[in-house]
Amino acid sequence: MGVLLGSFCICKSPFHQSLPPPFLTTSQRRNDKKKIIPMAYFRPENQTDSNFMERRPFLFMGLSALPFLQSRANAVESLVEDKQDKAMAEVGPQNLENIQGVSSLQQQVHQQEAPANPFVGFLNGIGIIGLGVLGALYALSQNKMATLQSAIESMKSKLSAKEVAIATLERNFKRSLQSEQEKIEQIRKMKEEQASLLNQLASANTALTEFQQELHGERKLAGDLKAQMDHLRGIIAQAGEDKKILEALLREKQDVANVLEERLDLLILETKDKEMRIKNLNLSLAGKESECENLISVCNQTKEDLAQANAVIEGLKEEVHRSGEEIELKKSMEEDLNARIKLFLIEKDETIKKIHTLQEEYNELKSFSAQRAASDSEILSNKDCELNQLKEKLETLLNEAKSNQALIVELTRERDSLRTTLERETKTVKNLRGELQITEETLGASRLEAAELSEQLRQSKRSCEELTSEVSKIQTEFSEALVSLNQNLDDVESSSKVLSDELFSVKEALTKTKQELVVVTDELEDVKEARENLKKELLEIYKKAETTDHDLKEERKVVASVNNELEELGKQILKDKDARSNLERDLEDATKSLDEMNRKALLLSKELEISNSKGANLETERNMLYTSLVEQKDAVKEAQENLEDAHNLLTKIGKERESLETRSKRLDEELASAKGEILRLRRVVNLIKSKENEQYQQESRKPEDGATVIVKRSGRRKGAPSSEDSE
Repeated sequence: MGVLLGSFCICKSPFHQSLPPPFLTTSQRRNDKKKIIPMAYFRPENQTDSNFMERRPFLFMGLSALPFLQSRANAVESLVEDKQDKAMAEVGPQNLENIQGVSSLQQQVHQQEAPANPFVGFLNGIGIIGLGVLGALYALSQNKMATLQSAIESMKSKLSAKEVAIATLERNFKRSLQSEQEKIEQIRKMKEEQASLLNQLASANTALTEFQQELHGERKLAGDLKAQMDHLRGIIAQAGEDKKILEALLREKQDVANVLEERLDLLILETKDKEMRIKNLNLSLAGKESECENLISVCNQTKEDLAQANAVIEGLKEEVHRSGEEIELKKSMEEDLNARIKLFLIEKDETIKKIHTLQEEYNELKSFSAQRAASDSEILSNKDCELNQLKEKLETLLNEAKSNQALIVELTRERDSLRTTLERETKTVKNLRGELQITEETLGASRLEAAELSEQLRQSKRSCEELTSEVSKIQTEFSEALVSLNQNLDDVESSSKVLSDELFSVKEALTKTKQELVVVTDELEDVKEARENLKKELLEIYKKAETTDHDLKEERKVVASVNNELEELGKQILKDKDARSNLERDLEDATKSLDEMNRKALLLSKELEISNSKGANLETERNMLYTSLVEQKDAVKEAQENLEDAHNLLTKIGKERESLETRSKRLDEELASAKGEILRLRRVVNLIKSKENEQYQQESRKPEDGATVIVKRSGRRKGAPSSEDSE
């Protein structure tokens, strides 16, 4: 609060231009023209405070007629100077302007060659009493500051509670993020396992294709054998005449038959091995089916976790809705404050009108008092008897002024401490606002991350469903392959039975054609050699076919894995593009909404600060105006009473005037001793003035509070017209 303190200035009383009594000499009249009679006056420093300070002349209207006395009150001034020197040691630099007013009074007394008014000290004491009124105003300001401190403490408690709530929300959100990250890692592991299973299924498919190719080769061998048997039959028909030769060669044929039987046994063993492999593949498929079931259970768990995450997101949305409702409540509070401010402005206008009316009344009273003082100037000689009583009153008033000055020092210290505390609290409030903005930004980022995680979980669900569908397809294909293998095995068994029957028939034919085979032995030996060569070529061809099969299998595996990877990459790229576009849109919307929210919050905070400052200023102005009106009414009453007392006192002062002239001579002697002290005080006051001016310049460069800072200034004014203009 800007507290306006007036400074003592010297101005002529309104009765100074009136005619002196007829018994005065011409020399005294000349001295009257040169004399400048001081009076206590608080000069306003601001337009808003001028109305508040214009009531003070009413307090001293009854005593303003005293300057017509030609007596000198140097003794009273010496008492005032001694008490002011004591007060200089007690009062700090904050009340130096009051002391500066007193020093200016003393300097002006020093400049006058003629003796001064005897009531200078009395009037200065009355001016110091005016500081008590300022003390009352300081008490009011302290009460207001106490209420402000309580409000600030309540705001601090609310802010601390909000900080605790924000910290809990952050902890919960971090926990949820950690759990979601763990789930994402599990999903990645599941994807890797699914990829390994797919690779195993591809290897199983390749093995099945290899088995099918081997079966086709065995069928071709059976066809070759059948062709050979047909060829042998033709040879037997042609060699019917050479049965004897063939009988010699039957043993060799039997050996060949034994070799064929061994081959058949080998084929049977190979078929059994293949059956064992098929059984092992069935077992591995059963294990893979169990793993797929485990994957499905894990997917269900992830769905449940997603439901929990959605519940958490809904809770956060509810909190955002609550915060919006709180903002709406704040807006309604702002509207109420604006309505109150309008009411305060209306009251202010009314009080300004009342003050104008009081100023007019004051001017009328002033003119009336001037006329009445002209008629009562002859009665002033009768008031010398009451000077002793006035001296006693002055002493009591000076003691009260000292106590009031001590109170003012304490009040100024408390004001400085309150300002420092307010500055600290404003800084803390600014820091808390910054932290709130940071927490809102972190919440927005966390929401975006939650949205991303939800989209990733949806993608994982889709991938799990696709994997389940692929596993079901692979199972159906495997079942079909098993059925085809069983059919092929049945065909091989039937063909082996047919071959065994044909062998028995061949044996019977061989027994009949032993004689014919003897002739064909030579040809058979050639045939054996050619057959052995063919066997070697067939073995080499088999080896080459096996190597090519292995190469083809590996190439097919590589091609299949590459194709799968390309398909998955294409799907993931499309999904990533869609997700990225969605995320960019969401980010743009979120940034726009956050910018709008921040702008609205800043505007609301600025409007709240402006409304609070306006409300505080209006309340202070209302209280000041109310107190000023009450004091003006009291001052008018006291001025009327003082005018009546002044009329009575003027009749008595004339009698005591002669005694005061003798005392003035003594006071002139004491003035000479006081001149040195006055000069010393002037130097001290000038030094303090320069320091205060520097401090004022520094404070005006760096204003921080919205409180109005009003500077105390001391000024001199000579002559009655200048004082009237200032009023």
